[in-house]
Amino acid sequence: MQCVRVARSLVPAAQIPVCFYQVGSLFIDTGPSNARAWIKNYFWQPAPRAVLLTHFHEDHSGNAAFFHDRFGAPVYGHPETGRILKTGFSILPYEKIMFGPAEPVPVVHMPEFFEFEGRRYQAIETPGHAPGHLCFYVKEEGWLFAGDMYVAEKIKIWRRTENLAQQIRSLELLCTLDFEALWCGHNPQPSGGPALLKKKLAYFRWFYDRAAEAYRKGLSEKEAIRFMKLRERPLVKLLTFNDVSVAHMVRSVYQNEKEKESLSPAVL
Repeated sequence: MQCVRVARSLVPAAQIPVCFYQVGSLFIDTGPSNARAWIKNYFWQPAPRAVLLTHFHEDHSGNAAFFHDRFGAPVYGHPETGRILKTGFSILPYEKIMFGPAEPVPVVHMPEFFEFEGRRYQAIETPGHAPGHLCFYVKEEGWLFAGDMYVAEKIKIWRRTENLAQQIRSLELLCTLDFEALWCGHNPQPSGGPALLKKKLAYFRWFYDRAAEAYRKGLSEKEAIRFMKLRERPLVKLLTFNDVSVAHMVRSVYQNEKEKESLSPAVL
């Protein structure tokens, strides 16, 4: 198993390392298209015969079309990933600078169990970071290919489309698995994977409970940030066109609490 680490950006200061994985002739994620020149000229041995995508985001699917077109490798993923990548999707300027766009590519529906070159990959639905996010579990090897379910123990900024309640449930599911290596998209961990996910889950639970408390107190999102002793990052908000913000993480909790209220029986 090889971890392929690339860091390419139109602006060197904006480089973020991105990892994808080669297990024999199977590739798990494909890295960003800004690394295409290197990927195109690299001598892949063995050549890719199949690609598994954890989700559609451009830093994970950016070269899926290249591997499909150059090597004839079928691309597997969640149906939602297939729906989005069928026609492609727009990205913001900061995403284009950091990662580059992902071209449209046909995606085959990933079965729950995928047998390939003597290994069995179990696809586990882990929504919250992106629609249709999957993790791939290889029990016999003690591997979990986690996409973006782990970057760090504490996540302090949030994309506007993420859902904290869903991520908590996804982490709870992953914490029931028996594995050692946590192979993720930006911060791979060869050992101690379960303990790291449990620490992240504990932080997310704390964050959710405190934000829900702020919601019940009737605090605004800005007031909740102060109540939780968090700090917004104005420069990050500006550079990402308000796509990444602490407020989005608080808002995810507020929205979930409102939905729970709407589903609760009316109190007479």
